[in-house]
Amino acid sequence: MPGALDGVLSRIRTPAEAAVSHYQRGRAIAYLYGASGAALAADDFRAAQRLFPGYQPAAAGLRALGAS
Repeated sequence: MPGALDGVLSRIRTPAEAAVSHYQRGRAIAYLYGASGAALAADDFRAAQRLFPGYQPAAAGLRALGAS
């Protein structure tokens, strides 16, 4: 029953995919704009953590920026 499994997983998949999206955008901002984009990158990393609290790459991004 792939349909039933998709329904159950969608509750997890949607926040995780959105968190990855925020994280990737934050990485791009940090890479392209450096220190001048740090606040925006940190906002995206925090948004990723709100959507998916256990998402370690977002926490690592915040640590790399020196943000919490």
